Amino acid sequence: MEDQCSPLSWGYYYQEERFEELKHTLLYTTLELETTILSAQEEIARKEDELIHLKELLTMTIREREEAQAKCQSLMLDKFLTPTTAPTTAAKTASTKAAAATNGSCCSFIRDY
Repeated sequence: MEDQCSPLSWGYYYQEERFEELKHTLLYTTLELETTILSAQEEIARKEDELIHLKELLTMTIREREEAQAKCQSLMLDKFLTPTTAPTTAAKTASTKAAAATNGSCCSFIRDY
């Protein structure tokens, strides 16, 4: 009984208690680390999904831009290749002015427009 109450056995008891506390702390820290790793992996997966979505949006936007550029180029080409309606409009304006001059009224000129 004297061995259990001696100051030397107290040191052993406290050392054993401290060792158990360290084991518990190590286990808790390991669990925290594993939780953090899983959380980081989930965040990485979400970011990868977001990148895939953004890449799809970028691809779609580039395709739409290219289609718009092709349409614009086609319209510009059509504009330059088709005969302009300016002579027809000029002829109509000239005939309207002549009609206004013969009628002596500027109201008919305005009405034609």
